[in-house]
Amino acid sequence: MKRGFSIIFLISCSIASVGCSSFSNKGLKRETVELNENNIYQLNGTYFNYASAYYNEKIYPDSIAKKVNAYNLITANPIKLTRLDSLDLASSTDSFSLRFIDTNQIEIKYFIGGRTLYTEIIPGKIKKGFFYLDNKFYKRNGIPFIWGGIITEKKRIGISEDNYLIVNTIYKSKGALLLFLLGGSESKAVYKIEKIPLTEKL
Repeated sequence: MKRGFSIIFLISCSIASVGCSSFSNKGLKRETVELNENNIYQLNGTYFNYASAYYNEKIYPDSIAKKVNAYNLITANPIKLTRLDSLDLASSTDSFSLRFIDTNQIEIKYFIGGRTLYTEIIPGKIKKGFFYLDNKFYKRNGIPFIWGGIITEKKRIGISEDNYLIVNTIYKSKGALLLFLLGGSESKAVYKIEKIPLTEKL
C-alpha cells in the first residue's frame, strides 16, 4: 500500500513540475500595460503576421523575428494555403486581426490582402495584467513518467506602451523511465508584433 502511495505521489509531483513554469519578461523592460476588464479592448486591431522583435535566452535580430508566423504562434493551428492563396501572398501582405467578443473570448482572423482565410475563437481569462489563452498544447508519449514523457506549451498576450502586441510562450518537455526523471528542456520567449495603422492599406 505504501509503495502504491509513493508511486502516485511521485507521478503527481512530476506532472506538477511540468505545468508550473512562470512566464519570462525578458526584453519587456517594464513597458507593458497592465490589462484589466476596462482596457483589454485596446488589443483589438489588425497586425502584421510576423514578430517585430523576439527575445529568448538571448536577444535575436529582427531577421529571425520576421520568420515567425504570428497567427500560427497564437492559435497553434498551421496555415494551409492553396495555390491561389500563395500567388496572392506573393503580391500582397498577410495579416491577422484580434477582437475581444467579451473579456473571456477573443476572435482572431487571418487575412491575405484583406481577404479572410481563417477565423478562430479562443477562450481565456485576464490574469496578472495579461490575457491567458486557453489553448494550451499538450502531448504525451508512451506512459508519462513511467516510460515516456510530456510536452506542454502555454501562452499569454498583452500590450506594450507603444501599442505592440506582446505574446509570451513557455515550451517545456519532461521525460522519465520507471519514475526516474530524465533530461528535459524548457524554452521561454517574448514576441512583439506591430499593429497596422488604420490608414495603411495592405
